[in-house]
Amino acid sequence: MTTYYFRRRPLFLGAKFEDVVGCTIFNYFYCKKWGFKINEKKTCYTTFTKDGLRKNYEKRYGMKIKIRNSHIPLDPNPTFLGIKLDLKISYKEHLKIINSKQISKINLIRKIKSFKWRSSFKINRILYMSLIRSLFDYCFIILQSGTQNIRAEMQKMQNRVLRIIKYFQLKTSIKTIHKELRIDLIDDRANKLFSKFITSRQSHEIIAQEIQDFLLKNSSRNNLKYKTTFDSIIDTPNS
Repeated sequence: MTTYYFRRRPLFLGAKFEDVVGCTIFNYFYCKKWGFKINEKKTCYTTFTKDGLRKNYEKRYGMKIKIRNSHIPLDPNPTFLGIKLDLKISYKEHLKIINSKQISKINLIRKIKSFKWRSSFKINRILYMSLIRSLFDYCFIILQSGTQNIRAEMQKMQNRVLRIIKYFQLKTSIKTIHKELRIDLIDDRANKLFSKFITSRQSHEIIAQEIQDFLLKNSSRNNLKYKTTFDSIIDTPNS
């Protein structure tokens, strides 16, 4: 999916609306020059805003954008690299998708548990690791942002499933449950995956240099209340 993002107000880096439109035109001619073809049917544009989706959203941010005479629609919830975005970039829409996808898998775990086989626990743990935790793992990049509230919601989802896999008393702590089932907390798992991601990218000369430049220029950002994905590199032991 090819997605373009626009704003009528000046962008974060100081670019104006006209600059963004110019960038889109440049992308079109760049693709044309090198033989790439933009799929107009899968292309959309989105305007991110703190106001969220309101009744006047389309009227306020709608623009007449065409590529090869094809109208490019405004989409408030585009999917980019498998992640469902929303106007506030809170990822709540993606959280809804995760919740809907895991329902059938949870029902399967319940069904297997009802058979009371000796291997029911082992089977259900394997099913969770392969069918449900994989949904959480795909979000490890967006979970690195300190402003995201979906981490707590995803942890609650995981807690509910683990209590289905094995019975625990109501007062059993979340950490005890995860320790007994040998499953990481959502935050710990996301941090491990991000650390592995950064380590694997450091073998690339250009990316490794960019990481080092960032660390040198941002070593004093540890005390920030909210951290970005890149700020997490500072706390990554393998970096």
